[in-house]
Amino acid sequence: MTAGRGLMAPPAPAGWVRIDGVRTEIWLPSGFEGGDVEEDLPLIVENLRHLGNDFSPFVEAIEANPDSIDLIAYDTQSLAGGVFTNVVIAGERVPSAIDAGDYLEILTSRLPDTFVVLDQRELDDDTVFADLRLDLSGAVVMRQRIYLTKREGMIWSVGFTSSEVEFDDRRGAFEVAFSRFRLK
Repeated sequence: MTAGRGLMAPPAPAGWVRIDGVRTEIWLPSGFEGGDVEEDLPLIVENLRHLGNDFSPFVEAIEANPDSIDLIAYDTQSLAGGVFTNVVIAGERVPSAIDAGDYLEILTSRLPDTFVVLDQRELDDDTVFADLRLDLSGAVVMRQRIYLTKREGMIWSVGFTSSEVEFDDRRGAFEVAFSRFRLK
């Protein structure tokens, strides 16, 4: 069972930090920064811009859609393969008939051809995940683990992104972090 409101997650590993969003929180390894998009957006954008121009499309997407994002966190110590490791949490109210599996099917059917779905599974009745690969330029390849969970009439997307070269090493941390994702 995944963590959530009213459910007790095991304690976070030593050295991990809690990042708070508007309606969510998650524990991540040390080195991650970020937070509540409503309150911290100017600081988050400023810090991301300091990472370099390569990340300007990500910053522009955040600035264009701040209402759809609850929390953004990024690893200040990891820029391997031209990709900075990050976590984005977003929520969307959905009709009661739509579950996380339906939402994943809709989401993956709308992905551009540059995305490849490598794996997707149901974790429990309310939670699914997908592993994706995105080839940006031949030299820069991203991997994503996206968890979708339905809670309180909303689908919450918890997306972890890293370079392909780091993804397998980070997958375990992504799994632990998701187990500590909670609604406030």
